[in-house]
Amino acid sequence: MTIESLQRSLESSDGAMGRILQAWQQLHLIDQHVQHFLPEDLKKHTHVAAFGDGKLILYADSNHWSAKLRFLKSDLMEKLRAEKAFCHLKSITIQVSPIPEARIQPKEKPRKEAFKLTAEQISNLKSMIDSTQNDTFKASLERFLDDFK
Repeated sequence: MTIESLQRSLESSDGAMGRILQAWQQLHLIDQHVQHFLPEDLKKHTHVAAFGDGKLILYADSNHWSAKLRFLKSDLMEKLRAEKAFCHLKSITIQVSPIPEARIQPKEKPRKEAFKLTAEQISNLKSMIDSTQNDTFKASLERFLDDFK
């Protein structure tokens, strides 16, 4: 299959791929329209998941952005209903995106190098272990000593 035939296949409205592409394009246009009414800080964290039967479903990247979006929901619905394409809008549902890639991932912290205790420090810890009366504290000190000898 050549690139040209693949492109024709995708652009053809007859096949399943054509219908999928058309649905995606339609959703993309709706998303662009909704983005127009969002504050700048929300635009990159919100996208349209679905629209049909008067119901608009918006995905937010995280609970943080979802909460901000919920706060603006009634204002957004009023603005969208004023548009011809959304005049039949009945409800807006806001969900946190189930797509892990869409969420902000924390950067991995570099692992700290383990340190070693000096002979003097080991001796001091052993004295503390021997002299303590608290069994829980004694067990914690023993585990610490085992980890960093």
